[in-house]
Amino acid sequence: MVLKKHQNLEVSWETTPPTQEQVDDSLHPDLVLAIERWCTGVPVNVEPWLPKGVDFSSRVRRACALIPWGETRTYGQLATLAGSPKASRAVGQAMRRNPVPLLIPCHRVVGATGLGGIPR
Repeated sequence: MVLKKHQNLEVSWETTPPTQEQVDDSLHPDLVLAIERWCTGVPVNVEPWLPKGVDFSSRVRRACALIPWGETRTYGQLATLAGSPKASRAVGQAMRRNPVPLLIPCHRVVGATGLGGIPR
């Protein structure tokens, strides 16, 4: 199912092709605009879509959202920023379950010895 069409941008979280152009107008229009802006390189305030909880995953995702364009952080650095310096493996699990990877840039989090643990 296509979740929303906005100009030339089509947002869908499904892995199967859309059926008969079913459109779900419940997708927040501000989120669609934020994703569209992000795709064109315009900085986006992701605060409205960040987790509000105090649990570990929420803290990690909020810390991850602060990583600037063009920079990376290690899993350990992100664990420290989230207040749990010994939880680098758990950061990986939180990133794996990231619901909005365009706005919470889990792709900017790398292993301490290289990308995906591959030695440099």
